[in-house]
Amino acid sequence: MELALILPMLVMLLLGLLDYGKYLFVSLNATEAAREGARKLSQTAVGNCAQTAATTATTTAQGSSGAVKLFMAQVGLDTQTTVTVTCQTTPVNPTWLVQVQVDYQPTIGYMTAKGLMPKGTGTTARVKARLAMRGY
Repeated sequence: MELALILPMLVMLLLGLLDYGKYLFVSLNATEAAREGARKLSQTAVGNCAQTAATTATTTAQGSSGAVKLFMAQVGLDTQTTVTVTCQTTPVNPTWLVQVQVDYQPTIGYMTAKGLMPKGTGTTARVKARLAMRGY
């Protein structure tokens, strides 16, 4: 009798733990992918932002063979990943800013429905990461 009363709560707790674990996994990978993209772009001369071709920078970080997409492909999330690359001149020296957004499908979706995790489009959960790095 006690098992019948406790089992539904234990199952929900276990599934919530799996959802949150997946969220942390995706979050860590998105942060690492942003780092990889920024590292790759740091090898590109920034000059002043007017001289920098933003499309070339985006391709370097995001394109099908870009650093961010290759990293996210290793964990199977490359198609759910959106990358934005900009060149900033403030607060000081020109800097590459790599922003990574991943919308992935959670295991049960309870935590996104209740607002316990960031919600993406539809039933997806959303992870955002950003990293800035100076070029030479």
